[in-house]
Amino acid sequence: MPHRARDRWPLLCAGDEIVWVPGYRPAHPYRLTDKTRKIFYLSITRPPEKIPE
Repeated sequence: MPHRARDRWPLLCAGDEIVWVPGYRPAHPYRLTDKTRKIFYLSITRPPEKIPE
């Protein structure tokens, strides 16, 4: 991840752990496996570059 983007990049956290950084794979403890029973679906979209007036 570019260093200059880190202060603006969204993170999905559980407590003090980073679960997922958009654009990257989920953290190893949170990956899907054959033992996964529940899935949380999250979609992230970029806001428009300029907000219409």
